[in-house]
Amino acid sequence: MLTKAAKNAVEAANRVGLPQNTISIEAPAGCANAECANRGEPITGGAVRFRGRAVEKLLDGVPQRPWTEFVRCPDEDLADPGRVHVDVFGHLHVCQGLLMGNLWQRPLKEIVADYAPRTHPIIGPLMEGGPAELVRHYDLLHEDTYADACHLCYVARDILRARFPEYLAPNIAYGDLEETTT
Repeated sequence: MLTKAAKNAVEAANRVGLPQNTISIEAPAGCANAECANRGEPITGGAVRFRGRAVEKLLDGVPQRPWTEFVRCPDEDLADPGRVHVDVFGHLHVCQGLLMGNLWQRPLKEIVADYAPRTHPIIGPLMEGGPAELVRHYDLLHEDTYADACHLCYVARDILRARFPEYLAPNIAYGDLEETTT
């Protein structure tokens, strides 16, 4: 269901002849009992992934599971990503806030050629045993339950940002409105 602001934006775009489209997501219910999407495919709808603002705003009433159950990434093929994202700071994302490198510092060809996921300090543990392994590997403080694998992964990566700023950025992906370009 579109908000009034979204409806107004669609109407305004139509009035001036601009192409428009909307994206919607289901009510927050978590991905607790099923895979959310085909791994490595773009997410264009379906259930909420609990990362970013979703972790802060949408957890009320969402079923949760023990953190030890999240033993793989349900969405991304971390060993061989078929797609990546580039942000305005030049960061090359495997997943939101999880970086391969920065295009302002190195050419894309080099970043892709040098991509070694098993030795990446964040991706390696994620490949080994999902977000639960990331928590174990770095002995992170954690809650007993989380809404989904994205929720646990996001929280663990947020804790690790200060230690691995070159791999976990930009700050705004973790809710920090103050941004740096490094």
